[in-house]
Amino acid sequence: MKRIYSIIILSLLALAACATPSSEFNKAKEINTIESYKAFLDRFPNGPYTKMAKEKIAQLNEKDRRMRQIHENWDKLNKGMSVDEVDNLVGPLNRGAVVSIRMLADKAKASANTGNPSTTGNEFPYRGRYFTLIFDSTGKLSSWSLK
Repeated sequence: MKRIYSIIILSLLALAACATPSSEFNKAKEINTIESYKAFLDRFPNGPYTKMAKEKIAQLNEKDRRMRQIHENWDKLNKGMSVDEVDNLVGPLNRGAVVSIRMLADKAKASANTGNPSTTGNEFPYRGRYFTLIFDSTGKLSSWSLK
């Protein structure tokens, strides 16, 4: 009788310890990091979710690359840059920001022509934050900040 109970308990423990590709992929998806998908692929290199895991790794790598590029480009903003130079840095990564940047530069030129320079309303939303760009009357960037 003890032997039967021992076999049943060992069988249940063995079944409980078995991770299925489906459950492990769901765990990796929940964590949603490159490392979690790589760990899944290490454990199940030829499973039914292998292709999806590799695709997710590629997507996350691309997302990381774009974020690094965005931060590098914003870090390159300098005083004295023209609107076109700012556009070249920011534009390829965020077309919506370019419209705002051009509007700010046009506003600076218009206010300089009227003799009423204004620095208010020079900010625009960007990924949950606000950038303030101030252009001088010649269309050159005079200052910028991120809030």
